Amino acid sequence: MTSHAVDLTDLRADFVERLGVLAQAEGGSRNAGRLFGLLAFEGGAMTAPEIAEALRIGRSSVVEGTKYLESHGMIRRLGRKGQRQDEFELTPSVLPALQNWICARRAAVCREFDDIIASLPSEAGDTRARLETFARFHRRIEAAISSAQDDARHP
Repeated sequence: MTSHAVDLTDLRADFVERLGVLAQAEGGSRNAGRLFGLLAFEGGAMTAPEIAEALRIGRSSVVEGTKYLESHGMIRRLGRKGQRQDEFELTPSVLPALQNWICARRAAVCREFDDIIASLPSEAGDTRARLETFARFHRRIEAAISSAQDDARHP
């Protein structure tokens, strides 16, 4: 094995772990984020056992992660004639799906702020003003992401 291959393997592991942490921080599943990172890094279809081995997770965690990503339109299941195992790959529309997911997360943050702001008593004017500033900030982020045009094709 060349040093380049070892470096690439290490980089893949680092990338996969970072996406898992990011997904979890955004309210998603850590394993779903890792699975997304693996498929993005590899650029092709993989079976559930291949994913489980690469991520060193159990079959049930793969099933959970694939269901989550499928439900958000980021991956798709491929049934190949003559093969017993389905394969999973990023969808051709993965970028718009990812954009929608990120916007939904920002909208959820805005709803949390709105709920708290609505519950504040009238004498909490300074607190209300601060929280409204944060809520506007998150709304601007959501709007910017929502309106972002990305003409990149499927990776």
